[in-house]
Amino acid sequence: MEAENAYFYDSVGKRDPFLSPFHIAPEQNVVAEITTPLQRFHLEQLKLVGVVWQTSRPKALIEDGDGLGYIVEAGTRIGANGGVIRTIEPGRIVVEEYETDFSGKRWARQRALRLAVADVPPTGGETNPDR
Repeated sequence: MEAENAYFYDSVGKRDPFLSPFHIAPEQNVVAEITTPLQRFHLEQLKLVGVVWQTSRPKALIEDGDGLGYIVEAGTRIGANGGVIRTIEPGRIVVEEYETDFSGKRWARQRALRLAVADVPPTGGETNPDR
């Protein structure tokens, strides 16, 4: 008899009673579907290892955490936050990412990946003393 009188509350489509009636839900940070392998990584996980600068369309070589290299140019999507490479400069690339702040406002932020310098001795390595 009690099962017939049981009440089930369904919250789908109803506002949260703990939020102000004037609260506007923040816009979801919608990132387009992943089109490049570099969109699976955060920028902190990537390393800039080379730049080809003196061409009509500069290119850069990006390395992921597994050591795989990717050739990119301006306009390439990169990073998990929907970033796009804006410019490629001699020692860095500039990536524009979009973030949503605590109030729900979406804004662009530019970040730079700097060229990684290899740990090579200044003499270029060991020399043969017999020469």
